[in-house]
Amino acid sequence: MCMTPDELNAAVHELKQLKTLDQKITEKIKTLEDQLKLHMSDTNMSTLIGDDYNVSWYEVSSSRLDVAAIKRDLPDIAAQYTHASVTRRFIVS
Repeated sequence: MCMTPDELNAAVHELKQLKTLDQKITEKIKTLEDQLKLHMSDTNMSTLIGDDYNVSWYEVSSSRLDVAAIKRDLPDIAAQYTHASVTRRFIVS
């Protein structure tokens, strides 16, 4: 789909506005989550239950490979199992 210069300008302008709004919403979400986590930590609660919500905050354990250590201690093996990938980066400024 080819766009006219006016359509391109409008699309980029709208995208920038939406990205700004998204950033503000993300920051507000983080603030509210942090407030709830602080309350749960202060009251030693892992679950909050309300009329229409259920909030849980608990530890989860997982095991992962330490890639940096493998590259440092076993560089030949790390190289053998390393593969390159190509991606495209989309930046609007």
